Amino acid sequence: MNIVLWIIQVLLALLFLFAGGMKLILPIDVLTSMGPPNQVQLPGLFIRFIGVCEVLGALGLILPGLFRIKTRLTTLAAAGLMIIMIGAVAVSLKLGIGAALMKHALAAAKARGHGAVLLLGDAPYYARFGFSGLKTTELSLPGPFERDRLLGLELRDGALDGAWGMIAPTGASASPTKARRTKLLRSVPQAA
Repeated sequence: MNIVLWIIQVLLALLFLFAGGMKLILPIDVLTSMGPPNQVQLPGLFIRFIGVCEVLGALGLILPGLFRIKTRLTTLAAAGLMIIMIGAVAVSLKLGIGAALMKHALAAAKARGHGAVLLLGDAPYYARFGFSGLKTTELSLPGPFERDRLLGLELRDGALDGAWGMIAPTGASASPTKARRTKLLRSVPQAA
């Protein structure tokens, strides 16, 4: 187990050394002018600061354990790198990756012939994709949920007209008992 941990630490350290090193070596104007996926404009000095943090974090993953001096610093280095990665995710979300994934999923659902998509979510956020709670008022879920968060989007006009009852999974992976129950529920108009 110790060998596996060391291998993972070294690989992560190399990754962050490379990423941080590039942020330190490349000129600031090159870093700030990079195109996709770096479309969020970050100040050059902030990019340099991230590079320094990545290099120090990479060294912190390896050096304390290697020299057996203050090994608890490895945990702190890993936590610091995790915070940097959380920041990267936040920036990626700002780029609209979440919206792109939602649009891709809706296109895939439509291509597979689904009439509608249902989800539990934040109505103001999902409204931009066309989701609303107007046609889900007669639908329910097997557990507790907030009624105003049950949203639907028709991919085919009228797909949710008259839909009511308990939402149940359908598909090949259902157990025989669930499949029998689903067969009974299929007589009720279903939201795909």
